[in-house]
Amino acid sequence: MARVMLIGLDTNAISRLAPILKDARCALADVPDQQGALELALTWQPDLAVVEVGNSTVAGVGIASLRVALKAPLIAIGLAGEDERTAALERGADDCLSGPLDPLELAARILVILRRHLPAGAEDFARPLHMLAHQSDGQAHPARSQRSWHRGLLGRHAWR
Repeated sequence: MARVMLIGLDTNAISRLAPILKDARCALADVPDQQGALELALTWQPDLAVVEVGNSTVAGVGIASLRVALKAPLIAIGLAGEDERTAALERGADDCLSGPLDPLELAARILVILRRHLPAGAEDFARPLHMLAHQSDGQAHPARSQRSWHRGLLGRHAWR
């Protein structure tokens, strides 16, 4: 089970993202700020961290120190402009997203980075997101209730 640390995300974002990642067999830890992340990392080593730069105490330079301290890939979200996203990538972020947050896109990016960074054979922790379209009770997944599954060009699956 992959460990994902959520740093500084608001409760709405967590409530939309958590069911998707839990269905993908990821363990989650939610901390309010960089200090909380560093304290938790002493006992709970994450495989990946997602940090809300706009809502937390993590500024541009903090991304680099957080990435090194956690020894895990980092996705920075909440960056407004192209310059901020570029600076975050240059300081060590593995990926960046600006708002508004799409939980499915963020979950897909998390799973892609985990597959790249986890040891060989460990990537089977997560089912592809298209397999998570329905919960075990047959109901549509809450994060996908407004989306429909279709077959796109060249036979690739996509969400609309």
